Amino acid sequence: MCSLGVSPDGQTLTIFVMIGNSSIGNNNDNLTQFSTNLHTFPMSVVESKIAEGNQILMSDLTSIQSSPNEAQFWYEELSWNHDASNSVLAHTKTWRYDEDDVSYTHAYTIKPEGTSNTLISENKDQPIWSIDNSKLSFLDLSYYNFSNGSIQQITVSGINNEVSGDAISLLNGNYIVFEIGDENRKGSVAKITQMTM
Repeated sequence: MCSLGVSPDGQTLTIFVMIGNSSIGNNNDNLTQFSTNLHTFPMSVVESKIAEGNQILMSDLTSIQSSPNEAQFWYEELSWNHDASNSVLAHTKTWRYDEDDVSYTHAYTIKPEGTSNTLISENKDQPIWSIDNSKLSFLDLSYYNFSNGSIQQITVSGINNEVSGDAISLLNGNYIVFEIGDENRKGSVAKITQMTM
């Protein structure tokens, strides 16, 4: 299992790789039979391997975040910013993945070479950069404002279904796209163009 992301300068492929599976036997009792690491790989090498018909191997990857299996942490949900001159990756770190009663997820940012790994917010997941890189939004319709280091919560009124997963655009964050769902897994996409916060 893995997730991919390419840096805005097009130079770095980021990938998290999960090794093992949480549904093997009684693995959910301790979750130490599988884990993930966060890796990078030069895009130039990726493209040459593809052109030659060769596979990318685990030995080709450079780990920039990892934990031993017994720590029970997983690195995932990759989102690059949009500044090619200052590439920054947002990612999440989850403890006890797939164990909803005790699991928690925190959001971080990190540089491509693995430096400046910074906790942005606890108990936040699915980070998405705004187009102007001034904000990092999360699944619960909140966002981190880099200008003052604060977390702001967006409240949607007039919709009875569950809302989540916002993506904030340019123009001072006044354009937001989010998901609407219900218990039957029917989903829609909605847009906010006017906000009071």
